[in-house]
Amino acid sequence: MIYPLKSPDFDDTAIAFSHHSDARLKKAYWLFCIMNNAWLVRTGIFLTKLAFKLRLPVKPLIRHTVFQHFCGGETIAQCRETIQKLGKKGVGTILDYSVEGKESESAFDHTLQRLLDTVETAAGDKNIPFAVFKVTGLAGTVLLEKFQRQEALLPAEKEQLARARRRIHLLCQKAYESGVRIFFDAEESWIQGAIDRLCYEMMALFNKEKAIVYNTFQFYRRDMSDRYKEAFTKAGESGYFLGAKLVRGAYLEKERLQAEEHQYPDPIHASKEATDSAYNEAVRFSLAKISRVAICLGTHNEES
Repeated sequence: MIYPLKSPDFDDTAIAFSHHSDARLKKAYWLFCIMNNAWLVRTGIFLTKLAFKLRLPVKPLIRHTVFQHFCGGETIAQCRETIQKLGKKGVGTILDYSVEGKESESAFDHTLQRLLDTVETAAGDKNIPFAVFKVTGLAGTVLLEKFQRQEALLPAEKEQLARARRRIHLLCQKAYESGVRIFFDAEESWIQGAIDRLCYEMMALFNKEKAIVYNTFQFYRRDMSDRYKEAFTKAGESGYFLGAKLVRGAYLEKERLQAEEHQYPDPIHASKEATDSAYNEAVRFSLAKISRVAICLGTHNEES
């Protein structure tokens, strides 16, 4: 007999917040009240950047406010308590070493080691179902832009690209050998095409039996519905499973500013409703093709 699943009640705050103290909840409420004020946010960002530039001791303030609320810790060891606390409530954790935009080979190599550590940690902890990384933590943004535009690379750039490929391969191979699913995080459209190419290369190697490597698809982009279906078709033709994390998108302001500055059409849907429609259609498509695609749904939305 098949029993119907009980729909979650998103208004049940007793379940949602029972693992937090009253003091922690009041602090979170205060923080979000501030974040809902656009002027305070802009001013805070400006003052924070200025404080770092002047080398003022503001890290403790950040660590005990914004960082404490949104991040589990600065190291894997610091994250352990949060991982276990969430695990007791049936909530998994993704260790995200959120570094990007570094442009030195030594920084990329350092990031690779930290990412390998996250995969190893995930392999030994049932509360960590995935690993995730940004390609810009392992390869330079300028290089990725040229690679996306298919421009001729200088000899030094060809070597940089080869090293980036090796780093990504080592990371995905570690995930494959450890049985840990790994997500390529989504980034800006002017480098996302390059990231896609690198991701599908890894899928072709490691997704033959099941999805280990996942790409992230941002459905606030007007072209993403077609790109997602093309990725599914490519996977089928090439004989591997498509791993897909479906999200709405995270770089709206940057995308529109870039489009305006470079005078090309806005790549983002004109409304949230259009984004929601594209997202929900992608979910329906995925469920209809579920034998060949493994999905993670970053819905942020009760209907989805």
